[in-house]
Amino acid sequence: MSEFDYDSFPYELGLKVEYGQEANSVSVREDKPFDVGSVYKTIVATEIIEGIDLGDWAWSDQVPVLPEHDLPDSPICGGKSGATFSIEQLVGAMLGGSDNTATELLVSMLGQARLKARVDALGMHNTNIPFSIRAKLDAVGKGTIMSTDLVICESTAADMNLFYRFLYSRMKEGNLTPKAIELLTLEDAQQGIAWPDGITCFRKSGSVDLESKFSGGVSGLLFSDSDRVLFSVFSCITPSSVTELEDWQPKLRALIEQTLISSATYLSSQGA
Repeated sequence: MSEFDYDSFPYELGLKVEYGQEANSVSVREDKPFDVGSVYKTIVATEIIEGIDLGDWAWSDQVPVLPEHDLPDSPICGGKSGATFSIEQLVGAMLGGSDNTATELLVSMLGQARLKARVDALGMHNTNIPFSIRAKLDAVGKGTIMSTDLVICESTAADMNLFYRFLYSRMKEGNLTPKAIELLTLEDAQQGIAWPDGITCFRKSGSVDLESKFSGGVSGLLFSDSDRVLFSVFSCITPSSVTELEDWQPKLRALIEQTLISSATYLSSQGA
């Protein structure tokens, strides 16, 4: 279990870490909603994976980028209206590059009802997935909401752990193909962390920078053949100065790093 003093973190925090099958946990305001940004994109990816398993789509299916789907913060698919990408490329762009255009295309494919049904079925009652990032940004542009009121995706540490518990069960039941596992580990692979042998990590981080409002965090799953750790760490700040913001950012990174290290240490101690 973690020896990190989470209560000493000087900024607003929501956290839940569940060690092992018996779900021994450490939590701090686990039911407090945060704007978790791109963290929800793993939920979108998992629904696409399930749809492929059901025969609704194929990884090679081509999807055109329409002008209404072209969004900022899209390093791979942005500015390419009229181009086509395979579903595999879109999921990779969404998870590996946090590409908002890819996300908008995939969410459009899934539809609001399908995503809402998944969230409701898992009991994620404090989670609101955006069914269109474009609609949210347009609302700011039209002045119907202020940018400081914009929430990309609201969720809690407890809710996101429910999702990763579901994803872990899918993996243990043999319902994730090697391609699905490769895609779900993309962000972790890009971080270049060398986990001990036998440990795998699914995770997605997110950040929201809107004028005076900043939030960030990560949610995910570390697992071995015999055990697992679920983790969600979120924080937000309305800084009174640049100095305060510059203090918050490295402290949050250190908190997340310590949580990941603690999780891997636990798994190693269990014989990973």
